[in-house]
Amino acid sequence: MSTDSELSHQEILKELERLHRDKRTGTARVATNDNQLFQVTFNNGEIVAATMGLKHNLEAIQLFSSSSRTGRLKFSEGKPRAAETNGLPPTAGTLRMLGLTQTLASSIRPAGQPGTEVSIIEREAVDFLGPMASIIWEEQLTKVGDITRPGAIQKLIDSLAKEIGGSGDANKARLFRTSVEKKLAAK
Repeated sequence: MSTDSELSHQEILKELERLHRDKRTGTARVATNDNQLFQVTFNNGEIVAATMGLKHNLEAIQLFSSSSRTGRLKFSEGKPRAAETNGLPPTAGTLRMLGLTQTLASSIRPAGQPGTEVSIIEREAVDFLGPMASIIWEEQLTKVGDITRPGAIQKLIDSLAKEIGGSGDANKARLFRTSVEKKLAAK
């Protein structure tokens, strides 16, 4: 996940909550509008470390939440280095400290939305589409509409496979489908 556009403070919080809900592992980096770097490390969706400037964990969380910062967010998959949580509350508490309210959290994804499946499909689309993935992803997700509808997940897979094979590479589209199906079956 990466965004070239500037996100509001609330949009940043929504993305961090989504990483928690989708049980992602890696590091979210927020380059703020005032040229600061805020990093949040996730392990299977749990926040295990945070840094901002020379501040770590609780101090970094407090520093970031002390103002309504805007910025660009990039998430990098991968096992985090060993990090001490040094006084970080459970992830839900950390997100509340950052300013995530229950109202904001409930607006992230409608109840019952298959977030894990969508995350798997998105990651595979990025692998197969490369730099254009974010644009194509948004277009196809918009076309599909309510992802909780019966058959919507399959429609999303089909529309992405059509985009991937659009340059006449039916084999690449078939590989995408196969890869997604294997990963969905293994979840």
